[in-house]
Parts: sequence; C-alpha cells; structure tokens
Amino acid sequence: MNNCVKKLNDCAFNCLTVSPPPQAVIKLRKLSCYTFTLPGVAVVPYVRMTQRGKFCDPAALRYLDSQRELKALFGLAMQRRDPLPGQTPLYVDILLRRPTRLHTCDLDNLVKALLDAMNKVVYPDDRWIDVLTARRELGPAEVFIEVGRLP
Repeated sequence: MNNCVKKLNDCAFNCLTVSPPPQAVIKLRKLSCYTFTLPGVAVVPYVRMTQRGKFCDPAALRYLDSQRELKALFGLAMQRRDPLPGQTPLYVDILLRRPTRLHTCDLDNLVKALLDAMNKVVYPDDRWIDVLTARRELGPAEVFIEVGRLP
C-alpha cells in the first residue's frame, strides 16, 4: 500500500469528500490537510528556461501549458476554499503513477512541476515546505498528493 493511501486510511476520521470537478478529487480533513487524486494526469517535468526561451522553446512552451492546466485543475479542486495558512511549516507527500517506463525524466523535475502548480493555489508559498516525500511507480497515469500542516 502506498504512503498516500496509508495516510488517507489512517486519517479517515473527520473526512469530507467534495463533489469532484472533472479529473480531480480533493478530500479535506480538519482544514489542515488536503488530499488530491488526479486520475489520467501525465505531469510534464520542469524545464529550465530563459526569459526569451519561454516564448519560443518548444519544451518550455509545453511545460508552461501543462502548468496552466495543473493550476486550473487544483483551482477547481479547491473550489472557493482558502489555501493553507502562510508562514506555517508544511509537508507534501506525492505518488506519481506512470503507465510505461518510469525513468524517462528526473523525479525532482516532476515534483517541481507539481509544487509550482500548487503554489498560491493550495498554499501561499512553497518555501514553507519542510518535509517532502516523492515516489513513482508503474500503474495507470495518476497522481496522489497530500499537503498539510506539520504538527
């Protein structure tokens, strides 16, 4: 059983399931933790880019398009809920499932893409993330993310 699902089962009390927008599910626990399930989402890894490159480099354009889609997806999942409070230590637990080969890109670039997309939507500033756990495995294209306040 993966870490995200295990945490979800451990914290099943006080759990409210929100009606999901297309392709996104969010569960809220005591307003101190958000759990996202994004089925069918293939994350485009982070790409370094110059100021000019973000307008003409095909890899950068693909990444930026993916960022807009992910931000919109997280925004829909949050549905008028406030981000986690600022200046509060946070943890993020990420599980990425990919249908084919796992090692086509660096895991840290996939994680950065997700953290950038959640910035200012799920939490005000990603510099307050103190604990980060990331894992990838074979399976249907899905992303599981849990973001919460550290005790």
